Order: sequence, then C-alpha cells, then structure tokens
Amino acid sequence: MIRPLGPARGFTLIEMIVTIAVAGILLATAGLTLLPLVRSWQVRTAANQVYDDLGRAQSLAMRTGEYTLAGGQFQQNRVFVAFNGAANSYAAFTCTDANNNGNFNDAGECTQAFSGTLPSNVAFGVGSGVNKTACNNAGAAPAQNITYAPIAGAPCNGSPCLRMNKLGFSEAGGGQIYLTRSGKSYAVSGTRPGNFSVCSWNGSSWQ
Repeated sequence: MIRPLGPARGFTLIEMIVTIAVAGILLATAGLTLLPLVRSWQVRTAANQVYDDLGRAQSLAMRTGEYTLAGGQFQQNRVFVAFNGAANSYAAFTCTDANNNGNFNDAGECTQAFSGTLPSNVAFGVGSGVNKTACNNAGAAPAQNITYAPIAGAPCNGSPCLRMNKLGFSEAGGGQIYLTRSGKSYAVSGTRPGNFSVCSWNGSSWQ
C-alpha cells in the first residue's frame, strides 16, 4: 500500500545560514588555492606580450631595411623599442636619419609604430629572493628591472632602449626585462643577435 506523502518541508533559517556559510568557506578555500596560479598566469601573459612585441619590432626592422633613398641620398634607418619603467609601458619607433648627421633624435625623424602596456597589477621588476640573472642563472641578482642601456635623445629620451638594425639585431647588446606580480617573477632575456627567450623564477633558479 502506498502511503500519501506528507506536506513538503522547506529549509529552516538555521539550515539556510549553515549552508551559505559552508559554501562561503569552500569558495574562499578555492580562491586561496587558485590565487597563486592566477598571479603566475598574469605575469606569464605579460612576459609573452613583451616577447611577441619584441619579435614584432624585429620584423619591422627587417622590413624597414638599412637605408632609405631620398633626394638622391641614402638615409640610415633603425627601429627603437623604448621602455617606460614608471608607467609599465613601452613603444616601438621607426627612425630615419634624414639629415645624415649620425643620430635619429632630430625633429620628425622618428615615428611611433606601436606601443604596449603591461596588464593590470603586473609591473617591471622582480619578486623578493631573486638572486640570479635571467635566463642563464648567472650568480648575481638583477641590477635593474630593465637592463638594456639608456639611450639619450629621442625617441628613447634617456630610458632603457633597444636599437635594432636591418637584421633585427640589438646594437646596444643583450639585456633582460623583468616582470612581477605579488612575488611571481618572469623575465624576457635577449642576446645581441636578437634571440629572445622567456623564463620564470621557481624560488631558487630561472627555468
């Protein structure tokens, strides 16, 4: 014999409060577990962005070529990537030495090709404990957040800067660009021939 069901019984206020509290604790625990992964992902994304944009600047340098012929004269070309550490940004410029005076900082000789800004909460720099230079694990702490030499005059205006020739080579030599968020550190390392790599700090070495 099937007995009729009694009246439906809902949650009591105390049961609802306990359920919400348990759900809140579970969400908070999950958030604390995922937070380091989110931070690492954000810095990795920023490093990949810088890496891709340096490759973009190299391609631009190779397309621009060594010289432009204008008015029966050859004018030298270069591509610059200037970093603004305070603003966590950078910009690439195509430059032509129009008056052939050996520099590119006269008015109108440089045009901005593109720019980039690091994602929110990511900055140029390294987390605490980093004591080796990226990405070759040399036995010295990074000297600067961006180790490329500053270049006076436009378009770099004394900021750390890459100067690329028609082959995409860095005429100022190699260097590193460090990025961090909440102790998570990545680096984009470059050589004079323009070979770039991305590595991360695991707490004791760069990988």
